[in-house]
Amino acid sequence: MDELLERLSQKVVAAQNLEGLVRPLLEMPGILTGLESTYLTSVDFRGEVQTVLYSRNDCDVQIMEGLQVQ
Repeated sequence: MDELLERLSQKVVAAQNLEGLVRPLLEMPGILTGLESTYLTSVDFRGEVQTVLYSRNDCDVQIMEGLQVQ
């Protein structure tokens, strides 16, 4: 666990943009929980749509970036 946090800390400090920050943050819950996919979404409440902004997929399940759901 300490090694994981150290690696995450290094990546976060080195991040140059939002994507560089988000991708390591998505990796952590996947490693800790064994989830096949983790993703960051935005929700447009007025338009009633949720959009996947960034995703991390490790196995057969593929949550695609840009996917929109009601």
